[in-house]
Amino acid sequence: MGAAVQASILSGEMRQILRLDVTPLSLGIETMGGAVSRLIARNSTIPAQATEHFTTFVDNQTGVDIHVLQGERELARDCRSLGKFKLGGIPPMPAGLPKIAVTFTIDANGILHVAAREERSGQEASIDIQPSHGLSRDEVERMIKESVASAREDFAARRRIDLRNKAEANLRHTEKALARAGGQLTDVERSQIETTRASLLAAMGAEDLDRLQKSLDEFDAATYPLAEAMVNAAVREKLVHKKASDV
Repeated sequence: MGAAVQASILSGEMRQILRLDVTPLSLGIETMGGAVSRLIARNSTIPAQATEHFTTFVDNQTGVDIHVLQGERELARDCRSLGKFKLGGIPPMPAGLPKIAVTFTIDANGILHVAAREERSGQEASIDIQPSHGLSRDEVERMIKESVASAREDFAARRRIDLRNKAEANLRHTEKALARAGGQLTDVERSQIETTRASLLAAMGAEDLDRLQKSLDEFDAATYPLAEAMVNAAVREKLVHKKASDV
C-alpha cells in the first residue's frame, strides 16, 4: 500500500499528501554506568541532526569509547547496538574538563553519521552506519511496547545510575578540595563533611533511591563551606604579589 501511495505521489496523481521519512526508533549513545543518552528521538523527520556535549569521568582520561544505540529503553543493555568507535588522543586533564561534542547526522538516504570531537584539543573520530540496520515494522512495534511495559523499572534503574554517578563525582571532587583547602575549615565543618560522607557511602550500597537522594543532598549542603574555601584560595592565588592598581 505504501509503495502504491508513493507511486501516486511521484506520478503527480496525488498532490495532497507529502511523504516524510522518519526515524522509527530513538538513537543515542551509552553513558557512564550503562545508561542511554538520546540524541535523536523516534519519529524525527529525516534528514536530521543533533549534537550533545559530554565529558570524561576519571582524571587524565585520554580516550572515550562511543557506543551507538537504537531503542526506547533507558539502559544500553536493553537497546540495539549499531556500532562502536574510539575517540583517542585526548590530552590528560582532570575529570569533567574535556568537552566532547557528539553529533548524530542522518542524511536523506538514511545513513547515520556519528562524529565525536574533543573541543579543547581538536581530536575527532567518526563512524558511518548504513541503513542495512533497518527493522521490520513488527520489530519496531515490539520494541516500543517493551519500553512502555518496562518504563517504571527502566526509569528506576536510570535514576539509580544517575544518582550513583553524581555521588561518585561529588565524593571525588570533595577529596581533592579537602587536600587543597581543607585546612581552612573549622572542626565542626570538617566533622559534618565526614559524617555526611559516611552516610552517603552507606546509601550508595543500598537500593533505597530516596535515601540516596537525601544523603546526596545532605553531603552537598555540608560541603558548601569547603566550596567557599576553594573560591577564596583561588582568589588568593590570583591576587598574590599584585597591587590594587593591577586588579
